[in-house]
Order: sequence, then structure tokens, then C-alpha cells
Amino acid sequence: MQPITPPNADPTVVVCGSIHLDTLVSVDSVPPEGGTLIVDDGVNSLGGKGANQAVAIAYDGVRAVMAGTVGEDRAADFVIEELNAHGVEVHSINTSWDLPTGSAFVATNKQGRPVIFVQRGADALTDPTDFTDEFAAADIVLAQGELLPEATEAIASVASMHNVRLVLNLNPVTVATPALIDNANPLIVNMKGAWETLRRLDISEGILATDYKAQIEALLQYCPSVVMLRGEGGCLWAEEPKDLGQAPTIYQQPALVVPPEKLVDATGSGDAFVGTLTAELAKGSPLADAISLATAAGAAAVQAVGACAAFAPREKLLEITQREDFPAARVYEG
Repeated sequence: MQPITPPNADPTVVVCGSIHLDTLVSVDSVPPEGGTLIVDDGVNSLGGKGANQAVAIAYDGVRAVMAGTVGEDRAADFVIEELNAHGVEVHSINTSWDLPTGSAFVATNKQGRPVIFVQRGADALTDPTDFTDEFAAADIVLAQGELLPEATEAIASVASMHNVRLVLNLNPVTVATPALIDNANPLIVNMKGAWETLRRLDISEGILATDYKAQIEALLQYCPSVVMLRGEGGCLWAEEPKDLGQAPTIYQQPALVVPPEKLVDATGSGDAFVGTLTAELAKGSPLADAISLATAAGAAAVQAVGACAAFAPREKLLEITQREDFPAARVYEG
């Protein structure tokens, strides 16, 4: 596949979301309930879905502005320095004495699969109305589900007020209302998140939890486009048809297979995907091209410890999409 050259050469994405100090450990397996596991090493790393996705945007060559809240502590110094080092603008990060910087504990097993515990901390104080000027000047505002539910709703409201495109990675699904979903273009959810979103919208009746085609079709009644992340199964995606009487075409983008010996840590794969997808959309790329590059970003991100450690620049991602083993998208029949 030859990606279309994006028409917008100098876009800006404002990421309003979580900023964490992650503590990363590697384990053979997670202990059972009541058990204790002693680890000999731990690594501090930048984390939080918002921060991770902002880094992925910067790696794609797009201006990334981080809007969020940290505490007045050493963890804040660390994460702001890391964001700076990765090319993310930090002038819109607020600080507070009331709560510490958000944190997460990430334990990854030998198969590269993480178990994550998050302490929201100062993320709970993030008020999107503090960043109205930043939203108004952006090409895209990107949000996730790690802020308080009312903050996620406010992000959509402020973006809509300024007629700015919202990309919503609703993970976790802490809130799902018609007003929120209507503003998402695209709405990005995983398989469990899609079902939970339908349930909260009260439109899940008659739809099987494994009928992903029907779920996407139902979500397209609310928003212009939907991307469903499926882990090792790649993703499904669709846009609302131009003819409202026509059924939407749902596409499947298979994941690029990563050999087991190269699979190190899947922690940042989804964030690499979402950030790269958003950056490409900000440049004006079609959704199909953006998903291709995002798939390459997700595959690259699992090959080192930590969410941002293996994020790759756009040139590397383009090389990956040109490889013979890079899977082509196809129509999904269900």
C-alpha cells in the first residue's frame, strides 16, 4: 500500500488526558489472590494514556500539546522532563498541591502481557475548561477515559463549542452518553469497550456480545466513524455511509505478527496505535491510511519495556507498511 501524502503539513493535536509516573516490573506470572511476589528490579517510566498518546503523536511529526494536571512533587518533574524529551509541549500542564502526580504499577509477564494498577492522583483535578484557548487553536483534540467522567464529557463539549474534531479513545469506559459519542470522530474502543458503550447507551438489546459487525453498525448511528481494537486480531473500522439508506462497509485490518522472541511488553501498543492514528488524521490522511500506519506503530511498540520506549518515527512506520508481510485490509463479513 502506498500511503496518500497528507495535505495538512503543520497540524496541532491537543491531548487532554492522564499523566502518570509508571513503575515497571517483569514477572514470571501474577501471584494468586493473597499471594506475594518479590521483584528485584523496577524501572520508572512516563505513563498515562494521555501522555503516551501525546508522545506517539510527536513521534509522527505532529505538534503535540499536553493538557493535564500533575502534583507539586518529584514525579511531576520526571514526567514533564520526559514529555519534553519526547517532543511534547508541556506549557499547558497545570500543577496542584492538593493531590500527587498520578501513578501506575505495571507488572508484565514473560508473554509481554501487563497487569496495571492506576492511582489517578492529580488527574482527578483536570478541568478541560482551563484549556479552552488550546482547544480552539487545535486541528484535533484527543481524549481517553482515564480522567473523571465529567471531565471526559467536558472535553467533548469544549471541542464541539469551537468546532474542533474530537478523537475519543474511550478506554476505560467510565461514561457513554449520546452527547459524548456524537462528537467522536472516530470513536475508538476495544471489544469489551464497544459492548459496554452500547450497554450504557441502552442500545445493546438484541445484539450479541460477539457480534462485532452489529455493534459497529449500532455505534455508527451516533458517530461518524468507529475503530474497534482487537489486540492480536488487529482492528475493525467503518465510517458512516454517504448515502444514509446504505449499510456501512466494515473493514478489518489484521495485526502485523510479531515473533514471540521479539514480543517484550504490550503496555504501550494501544497508545501507539491511537496516537499515530490521530496524528495522521490531523494531517488530513484518510482513515484507511491512518489505520495502516497506526497498525505498524502498535507492532513496533511491543518490542521494548515501557509504553514509549519502542515508539517509532513515521519513516520507520512507513517502512513497516511496505514490508511483504504487512497484512492488507479487507472487508469484514463477520
